[in-house]
Amino acid sequence: KEPGIRFNPLFIYGPSGLGKTHLLQSIGNYCIKKGKTVICVTSEQFANDFVFNLKNNSIDKFKQKYRNCDVLLIDDIQFLIGRDKAQEELFYTFNELKDKNCQIVLTNDLPPKFLKGFESRLTTRFESGIIANITPPNLETKIAIINKKSEENRVRIPHDVVEYIAANMGDNIREIEGAINKLNAYSSILRTKITLEFTKSTLQDQIHQKYSSVSLEHVIEVISKELNVKPSELKSKTRAKNVVEARQICIYLTKQLTQNSMPKIAAFFNLKDHSAISKNIKKINELIQTDEMLKIKIEELKNKITKKDKNEI
Repeated sequence: KEPGIRFNPLFIYGPSGLGKTHLLQSIGNYCIKKGKTVICVTSEQFANDFVFNLKNNSIDKFKQKYRNCDVLLIDDIQFLIGRDKAQEELFYTFNELKDKNCQIVLTNDLPPKFLKGFESRLTTRFESGIIANITPPNLETKIAIINKKSEENRVRIPHDVVEYIAANMGDNIREIEGAINKLNAYSSILRTKITLEFTKSTLQDQIHQKYSSVSLEHVIEVISKELNVKPSELKSKTRAKNVVEARQICIYLTKQLTQNSMPKIAAFFNLKDHSAISKNIKKINELIQTDEMLKIKIEELKNKITKKDKNEI
């Protein structure tokens, strides 16, 4: 409500697909309605615009555009990594806008302190205002999102189908929206109602099958490599702090990313029964509520484990 005053700069971060760009656009639309001059670009557009004006000896035109707005919104700031001249221009643009109490909003996948390849004088400015984290939606939130999107698209989706999509799709809101659009299109073309069986058949390539091929062995392989522990240690009774943490993360991600039951996971890690798995998962869930570093570490490991490349079977 007070652009440039209370929350300036505003740095929004979170995993891809959770709505950062949508939120940025909503902020821009709100400010436009308030009569503000808004510039909304990706960091790549900012850099390309800078290079174009530099080559055409029209850098003053660039400065006039970016330094005379009321609100500057830049999406995916991480794409300025390695573009030193563009970073330098952003630094001076940032300072001038801040001095004039103009609102600055930036988005990124990770918080400012994890921006490698940025000058510290720039990241400290990113950290000087409000840093807001967008977290993945829980089951109830995903159900609400699906109901809202189906209502907007005038698609009637039965409650059991809504619950199935919410429980089996990932956290990416764009993927959820895509699933709803696909159901709507296919049901219209085939002139059939959206049922649970129809949904399972239609979305079989999208419903979180991308995790079905992840094995226990693959999870251990990635975590042992990334956290510098031996695979045998993860399955051992060793109580060394670094091994215990790695083992807890390994169990947590094994339950999240593989199709194995808790008794099977317990047996794999040489635990007495599946109750130990439940306790481990509960502990990690509690820790990531307060430990930002751990939360980011787990998200990075999750991405590495599920990343598809040409060598993956």
